[in-house]
Amino acid sequence: MVSGRGVPVGGPTWDGWVQPPAYTDLPTLYLNDITGDVLPVPEGSRITVRLYGEVGGLTVAETLSQRTGDVPSAAEPSQDLQVRQSGELIINGPGGQAWDVVMVPDQAPEIVLESAAESSARGEMTLPFAAKDDYAVTGGQAVIALDLEALDRQHGLAIAPETQDALTVELPMSITGDRSDFSEVLIEDFSRHVWAHLPVSVTLTATDAAEQTGQTVPQTMNLPARRFFDPL
Repeated sequence: MVSGRGVPVGGPTWDGWVQPPAYTDLPTLYLNDITGDVLPVPEGSRITVRLYGEVGGLTVAETLSQRTGDVPSAAEPSQDLQVRQSGELIINGPGGQAWDVVMVPDQAPEIVLESAAESSARGEMTLPFAAKDDYAVTGGQAVIALDLEALDRQHGLAIAPETQDALTVELPMSITGDRSDFSEVLIEDFSRHVWAHLPVSVTLTATDAAEQTGQTVPQTMNLPARRFFDPL
């Protein structure tokens, strides 16, 4: 009697799975169902292979994981590896199979300013931005630093001002939409801050689940805030 894979029943058999990183939201692949020679998988995917039957009846060879040191035997019944580069995955023996595994790199997120910052009548700064990632943007920040070179140093003022740490503000993320490509608006009120209306540089940064970052070119502006005309 012969099984569906052309292997005698009771002989060596195998099962295999490819599990993409959880943050990709991609389904697990069952290797036994994949008949093509080329197999694209996301960077960081975990491949699990189980060998059944007499030890040595089947073996696993791979050039994907860059494993060194204590590497399990090619005939080990249970094998797990992580995809760190493109390469080959070969199951040698009766009913075995081979694939050219192509690692799909996880791209860093991108973020851009959609327009210049504006100030509302109440003094709130609004700064529209757009962000995207191949899977999802998980967070972001706006870093605001005083632009000392652009300060108007009048009336003989020569002493450098006291240094202050840059302002860091969390960027709003899309709540109901797709975080792989979205637009949002940062809204903050800096009217009470000592840098209100002073020249600053603003840099937006986006982060993905793989902790990769992308950022905008620093944007120089006067920090938008409410204007006060009554001295009291």
